[in-house]
Amino acid sequence: MKTEPTKYTLSVEIVCFLLLIISSILLCVYWNHIPDKLAMHYDFSGSVTRYGSKTEILIIPATAWICYVLMSVIAHYPQIWNTGVDITETNRERVYRTLKSMLVTLKLVVCTLFLSYIPIIVLQLALPGWWIFIVVGIVFLILGGFLFHLYHIK
Repeated sequence: MKTEPTKYTLSVEIVCFLLLIISSILLCVYWNHIPDKLAMHYDFSGSVTRYGSKTEILIIPATAWICYVLMSVIAHYPQIWNTGVDITETNRERVYRTLKSMLVTLKLVVCTLFLSYIPIIVLQLALPGWWIFIVVGIVFLILGGFLFHLYHIK
């Protein structure tokens, strides 16, 4: 079943795509200004545990593009998703619309997260150890909110 995009899903799709395009262009434009050796990993106290070549940064936008494409393909086949709720003719469209909204919201979080790493690495910023817990918490809050809404669709 094909669901028509809502204003929300269409807006988020456009923002995700623009984030990917702009960050890819900026990476190309500033490539020569990036140091050859960068801190790639920090421990919880903020100490560098691994250095790497600047070409390793290319893994980040490549992974973001792959996630974007895969999540976009998955969004077009809601009938194969394991929803956890009974889908009937009366609730099918609302369930699929809710799931698609959840997926594009998570896509925005994934794109933003991956692409925020590029300036963090280039500027040699050490994120605090608790930062990952906030990111995971945001993902679970989004999932929880959409799943709560999903289970209350009659």
